[in-house]
Amino acid sequence: GMMAVKIAKAMGAKVTIFSRSDAKKAEAAALGAELVATSDPAAVGALARSVDTIIDTVSDFHDIGQLISTLKSVTGTLVLLGGVPKPYELPAFSLLFSGA
Repeated sequence: GMMAVKIAKAMGAKVTIFSRSDAKKAEAAALGAELVATSDPAAVGALARSVDTIIDTVSDFHDIGQLISTLKSVTGTLVLLGGVPKPYELPAFSLLFSGA
């Protein structure tokens, strides 16, 4: 995940890291990225429909619904690289109302 952050920053992108907690906040700041804890619904909600691309490198089952809620309508892209063995559960309404 942090290698993707480094590459995106080198390409001039504004980078936001989603993490379960604030534990990596200093590491994110050192890379020039903002960290948003997914355990803070208000922080995630503040990013609603504002993210162009998410590169998801988590290799354990997690809620991708809240990540999708941050993607820009129609043009937002979610790239899953984590190799999670269990299928994701995704309510259809999250895609319908996002404009995807």
